[in-house]
Amino acid sequence: MKLLSAFENHKQWPHVKEVAEKLINNGFKAFLAGGCVRDAIIGRVPKDFDIATDAPPTAVEGFFEKTIPVGREFGIVIVPFSGFQVEVATFRKDGAYVDGRHPEAVTFSSPQEDAARRDFTVNALFYDIQSNAVIDHVGGLQDIKDKSLRAVGDPCRRFDEDKLRLMRAVRFSGELNFSLAPATYLALCERAESIQAVSVERIFSEMNRIWLSENPVKGFNGLFETGLLQVLMPELFLNKDQSDAVSCGQKFKVMLNGFMQRKVNAIESYWAGLFLSFNVSDAKAHDCLMEWHGPRQLADDVTWLVQHYHSLIAIFTKHPAKALRLLGHGMGVYLLDLLQFKSIIERGDTSSLESLVIAYNQICDSQGLLPAAWVKGKDVLNLGLAPGKSVGELVEAAYDRQLLGESLNRKELLEWLMSEVSRRGLS
Repeated sequence: MKLLSAFENHKQWPHVKEVAEKLINNGFKAFLAGGCVRDAIIGRVPKDFDIATDAPPTAVEGFFEKTIPVGREFGIVIVPFSGFQVEVATFRKDGAYVDGRHPEAVTFSSPQEDAARRDFTVNALFYDIQSNAVIDHVGGLQDIKDKSLRAVGDPCRRFDEDKLRLMRAVRFSGELNFSLAPATYLALCERAESIQAVSVERIFSEMNRIWLSENPVKGFNGLFETGLLQVLMPELFLNKDQSDAVSCGQKFKVMLNGFMQRKVNAIESYWAGLFLSFNVSDAKAHDCLMEWHGPRQLADDVTWLVQHYHSLIAIFTKHPAKALRLLGHGMGVYLLDLLQFKSIIERGDTSSLESLVIAYNQICDSQGLLPAAWVKGKDVLNLGLAPGKSVGELVEAAYDRQLLGESLNRKELLEWLMSEVSRRGLS
């Protein structure tokens, strides 16, 4: 399989080639390894490059002016360049995984043994730039052809070694749009409880990558059907039997399919959609994200979305301008994304939602932003009012008239403002 042209078109390739040739010219092997090989075969643009070599870390450090010994004890040396870095790892065989995440020690070894200790076959391929050939010791090429994600060797052992691989299996399934191989899937189901050994920060990161993957529906199915989601987020399943849980999952998949079609890439929408589909309150949603050490701003934004998803239509019915102002919030566009699926999920009357969308689209610009207010606080003060609560109330009322089209321009709005000040006896 000829992949060199795929690599040569990558902007990082000159530096990657420089690192590989330096190793080769000093008598060592230098193979591209892991995800970059997999992605090139699939036809995806590699995000980064890893090189596997038989050169020991001390030799690698001596070949380059600047290196970062981030994992020398594991045979890993980073060669940094402007804006990116190349990871150079010595072929190795892992020792015992005592903590369920990292090997206690490693032994430098051969390409065959290095491939055998990796997580999934599609990530265990090497590419020899000298011979322009893929080196496959584990059947990864056939698995790519079959769109199958299969653990290298015994899947039970792979997952027992590093519990994060449970999440990575689901994430790769979504990112690559591959199905989990039967034995790999079964081992994942049997070990779902052990995901609790992984730090919440790593789990949160993997969850975000699953939502934003090429096929988040496949990723969600992996989380739900293997039991990982039930272990990680028990609050989703409180007071729900299996039938209720499946129904909630179907609702979320409706949203996910819609997000995929509309290319929604706001992580806030995915988290809010999950909580809404499983009928989790805004307060519980906030607590969950904070317990996972997510950014407070994300937790606040998701909470806002969950809260106003339930109230916006009712607000629009009684106070149309207030609802439109809410859509001017930083999360307003994402709230509208979520509301597009409300009628499908809840099967209720859609007329109010349709009216809200029409009204919003009539006044917002191409970026979904509401128009700037024609009347400011200084306009009210110029009418002789003293600073105070009434100034803010008048500015808000003026903006409401503007949004609802009750005043067609600034001149008309200022005329209304003068009459309103007089009507309220404020002048």
